[in-house]
Amino acid sequence: MDDYYIAELIIGNEKFFTLNEKFDSEIEAEEAAQLAFNAISNPENLKTKYIAHDKVYSIVLNYQESQYIPFFKQYSTSQEADTVRTSLNRMFANTT
Repeated sequence: MDDYYIAELIIGNEKFFTLNEKFDSEIEAEEAAQLAFNAISNPENLKTKYIAHDKVYSIVLNYQESQYIPFFKQYSTSQEADTVRTSLNRMFANTT
């Protein structure tokens, strides 16, 4: 069995996302997580997307060129998703 590491964003026991990649070392996972956290601080990297087949809204993070991470939680209105997106942006604004 191969050991690998993953990177997740958990705030207050709520999992927001998991990076798609699996990492060979803890350091690689930490570096990727830092890239994602830094990306959250830029409002242009967080988008609210409508998921038509579920009739809900989701937040998507673009943390590297062409690398998108959908958040787990879904919202019934775009306003609700936008509020969470803005709050995350503010929370991480001073982490870069």
